[in-house]
Amino acid sequence: MQERDLLDELLRGELTESEAYAWLDLVMESSVLPKSLELVEMSPAEWSAFTRGLPLLVLASWRIEGWPAECVDCGVEVDIDGLNWVPIRDAEERSGFGLVHPGCR
Repeated sequence: MQERDLLDELLRGELTESEAYAWLDLVMESSVLPKSLELVEMSPAEWSAFTRGLPLLVLASWRIEGWPAECVDCGVEVDIDGLNWVPIRDAEERSGFGLVHPGCR
């Protein structure tokens, strides 16, 4: 299985969202972390967001435009690399999604 940057391919229109999900299914069936991250060229935070239900198109846009910086509920900064967050729908964010600390929900 070859490595490919799924989010980049998605943003450039080289891959549909359905094709990206199909590739991710194959990766998850045939490998384990950290190899899975290498095969799709995702950071641990990107992989966590995907596995926690953030749509790939939103995740791809966050890679380019930046991640939400604060918890939707408490307003305290979210440590993206610390992985102590959950993506949720948030109409006030430009992408329609934000991040929340698990303890805030």
